[in-house]
Amino acid sequence: MSPRGLRLSLLLRSFLVQASWNYRTLIGTGVAWALLPVTRRLHSTEPEATAGPVVDEPFNAHPYLSPVALGALARIASDGVDPDMARRFKDALRSPLGSLGDKLVWGAWRPFCAVAAVLLAATGAGPIVVVVLFLGAYNLLHLTLRIWGVGAGFRAGLDVGGALSRVRLAERSERVEAAGVLVFGSLLGLLLVTTLSRSESAVLWIPAGLVLLLIGVARGEALRRWAPAFLVAPVVLGLLLGP
Repeated sequence: MSPRGLRLSLLLRSFLVQASWNYRTLIGTGVAWALLPVTRRLHSTEPEATAGPVVDEPFNAHPYLSPVALGALARIASDGVDPDMARRFKDALRSPLGSLGDKLVWGAWRPFCAVAAVLLAATGAGPIVVVVLFLGAYNLLHLTLRIWGVGAGFRAGLDVGGALSRVRLAERSERVEAAGVLVFGSLLGLLLVTTLSRSESAVLWIPAGLVLLLIGVARGEALRRWAPAFLVAPVVLGLLLGP
């Protein structure tokens, strides 16, 4: 199998890695299954000699970043890296691939796409348009991470940590979070204007609420700690200053 064919096989198999999740090996069994093309090529005369221990090894990572591990593990296996070093390397991948993926996808991109979809619906977009755009935007990152991950992992091998640091996923997560707050602020302002526009005091408390939300963008940790206040304050001001 050519290197390009191998990467394609790893990419396609990565979509099913999460289906193997269990309490014993987490996604380790799925990772072993995804790497079967590699192990079969390297041990074509005795595939049964290597299948058992690999399948029983636990492993975990964010599913969308698991292709990074697959590519890197395939590369070091092809390079003939010592099995003990390969196991230590595999264990070292678990934490960064889990935390980076959770922060970027679950903590930033998915909420951003959801709030943006609600904003579209609030502006009058039809349900089909909203669903299609939400799924399209969300899966754009999903597929990009998988395709990039296989290639980056396979090219980097043991230096996959450097490849991850160069793309600065943590910084990109913070930017997406900030963008999500801006979209949420727009949504909140739109809903407040459309529902309470008849109140003469709206010109006072709607900007106040948006200012609080922008402060949350400037102070990332403040947003997490004071998010309830950012949500409640505009409503409270509206009730107090309303007719």
